[in-house]
Amino acid sequence: MSPAAVAACRVAAYADLESEFIADADRVITGSEPPAAWLRRDYGLSRLPDVVLNAPIDVPEQAAVTGVRAPNHDIAVTNKFCECLAAGLPIATSDTPARATLVRELGPGAEYMAGDPYSLDSLDAR
Repeated sequence: MSPAAVAACRVAAYADLESEFIADADRVITGSEPPAAWLRRDYGLSRLPDVVLNAPIDVPEQAAVTGVRAPNHDIAVTNKFCECLAAGLPIATSDTPARATLVRELGPGAEYMAGDPYSLDSLDAR
């Protein structure tokens, strides 16, 4: 099975799990308002999911107010990354462990060394 087919199967499997179990969840949380509305509409949820922003605009201030630690980008796989993966689009990602590992395993793009503009520029040649 090709890497793109594997990725598509993973996305479909997670969507099936979400569909099957979301109504049983004590609480549904998402990263912004539009997906909250879609989740309520698509799954007939009795209440709007709670929204917890993925990356506050002012991370230090938000952390001080809420006590939440700043996002750890080394282990995060963003929604946009997953959407590009599901769509079969090539991805250029920095060498953060979570995203770089997926790019290496599934082959949907290339990684560059974070903070190294020459490394990023070299992706043009590939």
